[in-house]
Amino acid sequence: MEIYELEAFLGGFKDEEKIGIMEKHHIVFRSQGGCDFYYNIIELPTGLHKGRRGPHMCRETDVFLKRGVQKALFDELGTERKTAEEIVHLCCPMNRRSEKKLYKRLESAKNYGGKYEPEDAVRAIMGGKLY
Repeated sequence: MEIYELEAFLGGFKDEEKIGIMEKHHIVFRSQGGCDFYYNIIELPTGLHKGRRGPHMCRETDVFLKRGVQKALFDELGTERKTAEEIVHLCCPMNRRSEKKLYKRLESAKNYGGKYEPEDAVRAIMGGKLY
């Protein structure tokens, strides 16, 4: 998810949303099982990140961003079953801790001889639900 997509969804950013430094936002919150991987991070200006229309205060913004992650994961995983190693590799974890967390999330998903259906893998990575 790119910030310009969020800007278009919101109909542009208000002046107060453009202020501050760029902050790293976990789209699937860490409290929901999210971690540092390529599709789960977006940088937002402080004014938006902490503001009324930001993902912490506005459910519509939060769901829009989560649907973007979900779509990217489905696009990346395709239609064939994949091993946990293949899935984690495609997610591009940013550190060893996040790599371990992705493996842990996949442990909760149903697998077929060590391979996961894309929907089951995405649900696990998204914190146990689809949007």
